[in-house]
Amino acid sequence: MLFVPSVVGFPLYTVNQYTEVEITIHDYNNKLIKRYNYGKKLFKLIGFYYGHKYASPDNTRSEVFKDIIEEFKSDLAKDSIEINKMLKSKD
Repeated sequence: MLFVPSVVGFPLYTVNQYTEVEITIHDYNNKLIKRYNYGKKLFKLIGFYYGHKYASPDNTRSEVFKDIIEEFKSDLAKDSIEINKMLKSKD
């Protein structure tokens, strides 16, 4: 029993997901108002008793995309006054 390795906490494999997203805002005349670029990386270890929600590629992509959307929401909240002024001045 002394020489039996512990495999319970040992990672079986890893998940490595990188996603890039570009979001642009245009006015009615299709002129660029604002551009946002985001890149997120997710690296997770999968073991016997942990990390199984990341084993599915769909779950991994949605987790990364959720982080990007949260970052975009905060950036948009910061820039909303400037964007609204630019959109109103284009009328």
